[in-house]
Amino acid sequence: MEEAFMKQKIQELILDSAYMAKDYSFENEVPNRPNGLALSKWIKKEIKEIDAEIDALEEKHGLISVCTKGCAECCKQCIVVLASECIAIQMYIDNLPVEQRNALKAKVIETCSLLEKDGFNKDSVANCFMGETAQRAIQEKYFKLNRNCVFLDDENCCMIHDIRPSLCWSYREYEDKGICRNSCFSDTSIKYDDWERRYSLRLIEARPTKKKLMILPFAVREIINW
Repeated sequence: MEEAFMKQKIQELILDSAYMAKDYSFENEVPNRPNGLALSKWIKKEIKEIDAEIDALEEKHGLISVCTKGCAECCKQCIVVLASECIAIQMYIDNLPVEQRNALKAKVIETCSLLEKDGFNKDSVANCFMGETAQRAIQEKYFKLNRNCVFLDDENCCMIHDIRPSLCWSYREYEDKGICRNSCFSDTSIKYDDWERRYSLRLIEARPTKKKLMILPFAVREIINW
């Protein structure tokens, strides 16, 4: 697809998606302070529903995401999570076999240690109202470290795919997955911010929290107290 035409199609998709996300009526009601298991099940349904709506929008605009299982190039981005998302992630970790849990623990502790040496800590993205310039600077610095997400398995597949953070499911590339290998910012990718915003507001409504945003490895280390 010609580059100019591709970019035009992407802009049209972004606009249409924003309008749809703004007024979209979700199938599932927001639960009232669910426990970890119930929240995990609800999150799984929410993500599946949003994925289906984005898939339909792509088909409508004649665009197909090049993101595939096992690609994982974008999994080097700075993945930031809400405390409410951590409740579901903790439920997943608590149910891992001992061997997998210990392997994850070692990976999380090592990753956090390396990140701290590179100038990151659990408060690096504590403010969700950071300006776009500051957010971009953090993302670019983190991406250059070339460190995979702690939840990637030996086949580069996401261990928590069904309940993955909103930053993960809201990002799609449309030109070439190789682009994601070299940059976390692309003219041919879409970050579905409007869907992520709707989802996050519903999630916080379900499980209100005053806790700050955290980079994923630090969040996991804190919720499990590793």
